[in-house]
Amino acid sequence: VKRHAAATGPHSGVTKHEEWIKLGKDTELLDTPGILWPRLDHPETAMALAVTGAIKDRIAGEERLCHFLIEFHSRHYPDVLREHYQLEDTSSDSERIMAAVAQKRGCLRSKGEIDIQRVARLILRDFRKGILGKISFEKPPTSAKLIH
Repeated sequence: VKRHAAATGPHSGVTKHEEWIKLGKDTELLDTPGILWPRLDHPETAMALAVTGAIKDRIAGEERLCHFLIEFHSRHYPDVLREHYQLEDTSSDSERIMAAVAQKRGCLRSKGEIDIQRVARLILRDFRKGILGKISFEKPPTSAKLIH
C-alpha cells in the first residue's frame, strides 16, 4: 500500500486485533493475529518453529535450539555452516561446531572458555536474519502429484 498500514515485527504476537487495510479501489486485506496449535505432535516441528522465532526461545532454550539448527544444517545443508563461518571441521557434531564458531567469532569468556549462550545467540541470529541462506524445514512428500 506504499505506507505503514499495519504493525510488523520479527516475533509473533505483534498483531493484536483484526484490521482491514485498503489495497485499492475494490480490494481490502484483512490482517489477523496468527494462531498456533496449543500442542504440537512432532518435536521436530516444534523445534523448527522455535528456531524461526515463532515460539519463544526461552521455552526450548537457545542452546538446545542452536544444537537442533546445526544438526539440521549438517544433515540437509552440510556446506552452509562450514562456508559461512569458514570452518575446517566438517563433522556434524553440534558441540564441536559451536566451539569452532565461538573461537572464530570471539564468543569467549575469561581464560578462553567458550560462552555457549553467546555463540548460540549468534548462530540463531545469523539464521533468523537469513545470513545462513534460505532453507526449508519441510519438504513436500515424494508421492505428491504435480497438477498440470
